[in-house]
Amino acid sequence: MILKFYEIEGQFPVYTEEIPAAAVQYVASLMEVEPELLAKYSWRSRTIERHRAQIRNRSGTHPATEDDGERLAQ
Repeated sequence: MILKFYEIEGQFPVYTEEIPAAAVQYVASLMEVEPELLAKYSWRSRTIERHRAQIRNRSGTHPATEDDGERLAQ
């Protein structure tokens, strides 16, 4: 879900409620788990940092830096 959110929105969700309920339901049904399990996912752990790094690596992006901001300003 985080991967698809990143692909569509261009950023990671900050909290669970940002992810559309229909998407949560759909993915949960594919994985044959209860959608409520998403609420147990820690949004402030090393795990999410690792997941974000994996997604960035897959997509060829990196966290924004000051240099990125300066290039955009030009």
